[in-house]
Amino acid sequence: RAYDIMIKTVRRKKMKRIDVYIARVERFSEFAELPEYAKKEIESTTNSSLIAQKNAAYGLLKHAFKTLNLPFEPQTMFKDERGKPHANNCNFSFSHTNELVCVAVSKSNIGVDIEEVKSHISLDKTKSHILFDGEEATTLEEMITLWTKKEAAFKLDDSIPSYNPSKINTLKYHFKTVFLQDNGKKYAMSIAFEGFSDVNVVLLDGELL
Repeated sequence: RAYDIMIKTVRRKKMKRIDVYIARVERFSEFAELPEYAKKEIESTTNSSLIAQKNAAYGLLKHAFKTLNLPFEPQTMFKDERGKPHANNCNFSFSHTNELVCVAVSKSNIGVDIEEVKSHISLDKTKSHILFDGEEATTLEEMITLWTKKEAAFKLDDSIPSYNPSKINTLKYHFKTVFLQDNGKKYAMSIAFEGFSDVNVVLLDGELL
């Protein structure tokens, strides 16, 4: 008993906190405090939906930083050669669909992805495109979940040079996956992380399933 308690205590001390926030894009779609690279990305597109999603990502990021008592300094943020965003005071990752945006913040390395579970997606065609040896997915929900894990793993792992889902072995990584619904639509979100982590999910919109 004493040994079990000691092991649990050690593990608890080693666990890293990850805070994940989810909101509707429309909540932050007019946000304008952006890093220079994000401003350039927005200037290069005329897709109004994508512009709203990018604005919302940084609007939600500011909300997360404020909630966590972290300074929000977009002027110091930058992207590396893989396109991964960085901040001076912590690590962050975000993902967005047409309707929802999510942001993960932590002192440790992280990656996050969110996808709508769409019924019209072909399971067989998608399987042939993304499965790595040893991976399985027999339902559409399992396939979408696997997709979010691969996207999140790519954002986490700096050793992956470019995104090729069939080359990413999700069995190598740690994940937490949650399902949620909003406005009648179902979503899967996966967070990839290193080692033991305490994942805290905060919903500004939608509800967990």
